[in-house]
Amino acid sequence: MVAPVEGVASITQVTAGTYHTCAAARDGSAFCWGRNHRGQLGDGTIADESRPTPSKVVGLTGVTEIAAGAEYTCAVATDGIARCWGGTPGSTSDQASPTEIGGLGDVTALSPGANHVCALTADGSVYCWGANTFGELGDDAIGDESATPVRVAALGASVRIASGAHHVCAVTTVGALWCWGQNLYQQLGHDVLTDHSVAEVADVAGVRDLAAGFGHTCVVVEDGTVLCWGGNDDGQLGDGTTLQRSARVAVALAGPVTHIAAGVRHSCALLASGAAYCWGPNVYGELGDGTTNASATPVAVMGLSEPTTP
Repeated sequence: MVAPVEGVASITQVTAGTYHTCAAARDGSAFCWGRNHRGQLGDGTIADESRPTPSKVVGLTGVTEIAAGAEYTCAVATDGIARCWGGTPGSTSDQASPTEIGGLGDVTALSPGANHVCALTADGSVYCWGANTFGELGDDAIGDESATPVRVAALGASVRIASGAHHVCAVTTVGALWCWGQNLYQQLGHDVLTDHSVAEVADVAGVRDLAAGFGHTCVVVEDGTVLCWGGNDDGQLGDGTTLQRSARVAVALAGPVTHIAAGVRHSCALLASGAAYCWGPNVYGELGDGTTNASATPVAVMGLSEPTTP
């Protein structure tokens, strides 16, 4: 069942963490609701209780981008400064209200992982901070957590970034895909299950959009095709199997795709026609097809547009 969120109007963006949701409003304010045990709602309090209605994030104006991590939230304002709150990676204490992240410059996009955050800046640089257990900071080191942003090494000017749980990928200005971090599920696109602490170019070109799940990666290429690889225990690669793959597999969809998104173990695509399709596990109804039946191939999301069978 689809239900409207009350108390928030003129929303420009919405983002979801593990147990909380946040939205940016057209007037530059931000609202969050859900669990607040680490201050991830940003309303100035920390309390292990549920907030079923939106609370306004305190001290935050001019929001242009908002991104929710597992138990934290980050936002970018018109001043180009990134601010985070909650159980922010790299911080020794929880933050009940937005706290400025220094050393970044003019931030244009944010991408939160399980225990790390990455930011894209106006000059095309990518910076990451937080946990580095699997090399997710991309600074040619593994295991050294950083509370301050470090620039990802060996990476050209980028236009898009996406963080999985413990891996990160970026698209450069020429449409090349670079990835680093954990490769336990072959989510970096390499056969050898070795983590990478430096960004390496992946064998896929012409990337227009990308998404990273817990252990899988998907991209949209120039012709609107979706390619996925990595972990596939629940059919999140959309190729009709549950086989883990380092090679890219094409997802059969009803038309060209404009946007791709990944949850922990499911994936969704927005078609140029306006239809939405999802695939993977469906225990909690995450595929939106009116059932709780898993599907290793795309199924149409009900109520968003007239579906067309792939």
